[in-house]
Amino acid sequence: MHTKLLGIDLKGKFNHIVVDEAQDYSEFQMYILKELSSNNSFTIVGDLSQGIHSYKGIKSWDSFMKEVFKNNEIDFLKLKKCYRSTMEIMNFANEVIKQWNKETVTLAEPVLRSGDKPLIVKKNNEKDIINDICSKIDKFKDEGHKSIAIICKDNKESCMVHEYLTKKYEDIVNLITDNETVYEGGIVVIPAYMAKGLEFDAVMIYDCSNEKYFKDELNIKLLYVAITRPLHKLVIYYKGEPSKLIDIDESYYDIQ
Repeated sequence: MHTKLLGIDLKGKFNHIVVDEAQDYSEFQMYILKELSSNNSFTIVGDLSQGIHSYKGIKSWDSFMKEVFKNNEIDFLKLKKCYRSTMEIMNFANEVIKQWNKETVTLAEPVLRSGDKPLIVKKNNEKDIINDICSKIDKFKDEGHKSIAIICKDNKESCMVHEYLTKKYEDIVNLITDNETVYEGGIVVIPAYMAKGLEFDAVMIYDCSNEKYFKDELNIKLLYVAITRPLHKLVIYYKGEPSKLIDIDESYYDIQ
């Protein structure tokens, strides 16, 4: 309102604005940024497949460009190459995000770097999952992996897993939640929605049971974010029945 009534001094405007994770911003927020630009010069980067705040974020690049920038002088580029994860991990991730059934979804094209297939592990209960996570942590550390993440569904689950792991590893396991946001490497427990933008040598998804990850847009995107965090190793645990989101062709993963 202040801007509309009194305007903005040119000195208070920006010559170029860079927006990362743009899919999480609303069209209204982007319009406000546009008002702060002196010349409509922007670099806007985002991935709708990772839009876990889609209820308030951008749902369509076409609509965004039309409503905010009126399609004027826009270069729209699709960057498909994924340089983080191995081919096996990204091929698995693509099978998950396909279930979003969104025509505008862009499937990542992994670079030619091969590794182990994602490993899906069934356990009877939480204790068995934790015990196997501990054995995998030791194995990954012996293999030389420096950054290891256990990705959980939410803060509550993350705090529980962290409490269990600290009984064995004491203070070398870090916890990232809404209140603890600093990551300094090593072993970390983190909720899926906070893992966006991070990468790790190895990732273990704590519980991908059917009761945890439903087949809807939010859960598909949360799981996709979690799956695409590792550089080299991915392990997915579940108890009871596995999420339908990982009920894909068995050629994409191994089973323990």
